[in-house]
Amino acid sequence: MKKLLLLTMMMLMAISTSIIAQDNKEKEKEPLDEISISGLKFRNIGPALTSGRISDIAVHPGNNFTYYVATSSG
Repeated sequence: MKKLLLLTMMMLMAISTSIIAQDNKEKEKEPLDEISISGLKFRNIGPALTSGRISDIAVHPGNNFTYYVATSSG
């Protein structure tokens, strides 16, 4: 009987803990959740002359934050 009571109490504690954790998670917002970029539009920001053409763009395979850009001029 004591084992059954102990098991029941442990299950209730586990359920209540998960409910409390879910409530806290719903209240917390990530900083990027509130950012809206719907007002932004694509636009050309490159040079107006043909001498500043970009020939190729490559991303470093081991580091996604490193870019290589080849330009054409002449």
